[in-house]
Amino acid sequence: MNLLTIATDGFEDVELLATSAILRRSGFQVDLYSLHPQPFITGSYQTKVIPLGHLAEIDVAKYDGIFLPGGAHTAALRNHSGVLDLVTHFVQHQKWTMAICAAPSILGVLGFLDGKHYTCFPGFESYMKQGIHVNQKAVRDGFIITGAGAGASLEFAFTIIETIQGKEQAEQIKQKTRYLIEPSEGSL
Repeated sequence: MNLLTIATDGFEDVELLATSAILRRSGFQVDLYSLHPQPFITGSYQTKVIPLGHLAEIDVAKYDGIFLPGGAHTAALRNHSGVLDLVTHFVQHQKWTMAICAAPSILGVLGFLDGKHYTCFPGFESYMKQGIHVNQKAVRDGFIITGAGAGASLEFAFTIIETIQGKEQAEQIKQKTRYLIEPSEGSL
């Protein structure tokens, strides 16, 4: 499964990197593109990543879904007509559409969360006035999956894996990454 990720300076480091890393461990291809042509993009906590290209170079036909990390960059994504067109394409073609933290607001301004269950970082509910907010780390409604924030990145990734690849695969990745640890005798 090929997933597209788009980001610009100010992305939330943990949301982009942890989610992508867990998905890649499960066999997903996760391709990162920047909003504008630039050699690297910098996260909110100064992590620098090298994108494959920029928005104008994306071939949407290659991708089965889109993953939008949150962070301070979300306003730039939410206000960019090219990003809104891209997200609209994925939703209208009922391809997997995933957003975490502030990024569900991008779906909200387009009306794609109207009548849908979702979660987001507190305060961004105002962009989804017709949506049904659920106070959970990750929420799936149809082909849309949302996450609550940086601290929910692993649960968000595991929800994506379970939804697309099945519960057994999600459990295997949880075991391999030591997300699930059985306490041993004598442990505190």
